[in-house]
Amino acid sequence: MKTKNSTRSPKVSNSEPSSLVATWAKTLQILAQRDYFIKEFREKLNCDDDEVAKTCIDRAVKLGFLNDQRVAEQFIDQNKGKQAVSENRLRERLLARGADASLMQVLKMKQFSPEEILTLNLFIHEPDPKQMNRAARLLERRGFDPDEIENAITSYFNPSSD
Repeated sequence: MKTKNSTRSPKVSNSEPSSLVATWAKTLQILAQRDYFIKEFREKLNCDDDEVAKTCIDRAVKLGFLNDQRVAEQFIDQNKGKQAVSENRLRERLLARGADASLMQVLKMKQFSPEEILTLNLFIHEPDPKQMNRAARLLERRGFDPDEIENAITSYFNPSSD
């Protein structure tokens, strides 16, 4: 008994114009290299015929080959643990790559933990009251609850007390 493999690329009928077939082949070739935002991919595709480009992009979206939310999540996960990468910088980089403004909710959903924020802001792990107050104010500005702030400060500046 034969089963259909759902991961195969869709067959292009003979009735479709050759430019569509060639553009679809180029689409698959580009998407095989890495993920792109739709806007970023449209520029990369560099197709003269807007209708053909739109058809290929719509088909790729329908098949799940292009997904802006997935790309945004991957981008955030890849850059989240790096030093000197703030939420604002991630937001700017996402927008520069072509992410839609509505995808900034993904950034909020994948918000940094208080400990990650302290690490990213390169606080020294010595329990200096001045640094602890500065860190507490930073977390307060980020909207964390007082209990979360106290727990984060305690665990960050006094890791042996756990």
